[in-house]
Amino acid sequence: ERGIRQLWRETANSELAAPIGDILMHAVWLCYRLTRQGEVLEQFTADALSGRTPGAVTHFRRAAALRRLGAWDDAIAELDTALAQLTTASEFTRTFSEQIIREREFIVQARSVGDDIARHESAIGSMERDSLARSVQIVTLFTAVIAFASGSIGVAQSGTTLRHQLVIAMALGTGLAMFSLLGMTDIHAMTA
Repeated sequence: ERGIRQLWRETANSELAAPIGDILMHAVWLCYRLTRQGEVLEQFTADALSGRTPGAVTHFRRAAALRRLGAWDDAIAELDTALAQLTTASEFTRTFSEQIIREREFIVQARSVGDDIARHESAIGSMERDSLARSVQIVTLFTAVIAFASGSIGVAQSGTTLRHQLVIAMALGTGLAMFSLLGMTDIHAMTA
């Protein structure tokens, strides 16, 4: 990346700046392994658009950069500009027009997929929160049941009659039920 940027700067004021710039933009456009490909290409195309009368190819490259950066609408606008600049009836114009149209369709699909991914991520986040809340509810209830069982045995045995033991167990059971209901309500309210 550093070498391409240096070459871009060194040739910016040259009489061959336009063709060298086109070659460099094409090289960056093809270099999918470049970590910051979208950013570098966007910068080069912005420089090219400000320094000279841009051609359709420059707008096409800029659209590719903007697509990589997720600026879908701006990328589509650049493609529309590129398509509008193709006015001759040559084989290049026909082939390049098809390429622009394919890129536009690709961007429209990418934007749609991006929207779908955002919706799914939101739904997954909601499910994760609900799942976590449900896990806490289950652990809380299980802990309360164990505490009830252990406490009931010891406390109920301290009762003098069977009736007294049953009343103590029912009181503890009612307390457990209230604790469980309140715990589930509080957890559900936190995740909503």
